[in-house]
Amino acid sequence: MYTGFGDPDRHPPRTTAITLSQLESIQCDPNDAEGYFAACERFQLSGVVLPFWCNYPYTDPSQFLTPEALHYWHRKFWDHNMQWCKHALGAQELDFRFSVLPPITGLRRFREGVTKLKQVGGRTQRDAQ
Repeated sequence: MYTGFGDPDRHPPRTTAITLSQLESIQCDPNDAEGYFAACERFQLSGVVLPFWCNYPYTDPSQFLTPEALHYWHRKFWDHNMQWCKHALGAQELDFRFSVLPPITGLRRFREGVTKLKQVGGRTQRDAQ
């Protein structure tokens, strides 16, 4: 059992069998992004139609995609990869490139870029990634 972020209730682990059965039960066309994301919300799914691990036998995302690993990956991206891009492109060019990205449902849009952000939490790091 785990507690979701900001959720005091205990939930069962998100196993392969549970996640794939929830995905199969969604009767909405994935090309209808708004409808599909709404259908995924009911199960707290991210909206990924075919997870990369779905055909790997004995795979259990609740074992290898733990919150600690996700925190580490997003933080590493922000502290290292993003800084490398800022150095390689320059802050102005990097901000411009983020500002012209089309909006994506469920992700923050960085209209002013990312280099002048004051407080950057896990959600911001994930959305920039």
